[in-house]
Amino acid sequence: MHEIEDKAELIQNVYRVLKTPGRVVAVEWKRTATPFGPPIDRRMDQEKLEIMLQMVGFRKIKDLQADGYHYAVLYEK
Repeated sequence: MHEIEDKAELIQNVYRVLKTPGRVVAVEWKRTATPFGPPIDRRMDQEKLEIMLQMVGFRKIKDLQADGYHYAVLYEK
């Protein structure tokens, strides 16, 4: 998500084209200092991403295990 300019538009389009009960996995860099990766101010907070997903109608299934630099969540339409 850190590379996407209009995040809300992307999420709306994913919801629109995904068949019910389709699933989507979102993986993003944690907003903490790391030795590599995008600048912290470009990274998307997990809570903010989850709010955006829920606002268009996605339902959270669960958090997924990721490495120490990323978080991952599974949502369903």
